[in-house]
Amino acid sequence: MTADSRVGRRRLGRGAVAMAGLAMMPALARAQDFPARSVRVVVPYPAGGGTDIVARLICPRLAERWKQTVVVDNKAGASGIVGSEIVARAPADGYTLLIMTSAHVINPFTTKALPYDTEKDFTPITTLVWAG
Repeated sequence: MTADSRVGRRRLGRGAVAMAGLAMMPALARAQDFPARSVRVVVPYPAGGGTDIVARLICPRLAERWKQTVVVDNKAGASGIVGSEIVARAPADGYTLLIMTSAHVINPFTTKALPYDTEKDFTPITTLVWAG
């Protein structure tokens, strides 16, 4: 391989990286606008429980970071199914979040018919608490 061909390949590689970066810029610009309004965090358990406490510890930090209101909304019932269904039916725009326990993974095996598809209707974001 000659020196000229190596230089040409490097330039081509740099150009491809630059084009990929430029292609991503509109997506990055949109991501910086989030959130443009308040965010609802559904906790599918009663107020005062462990999941609610975690939500109430985290949500003020999110509100501070996002400079938007973050509302904790307790929707208890049916091992988290009631609150999960509310989130599954909400628009998939990131403005309705769910803080859930491991029951979310167990419910499909213990409930005959869920009003949502646990795998398709939710996108995991992060693990907040690990008790092991």
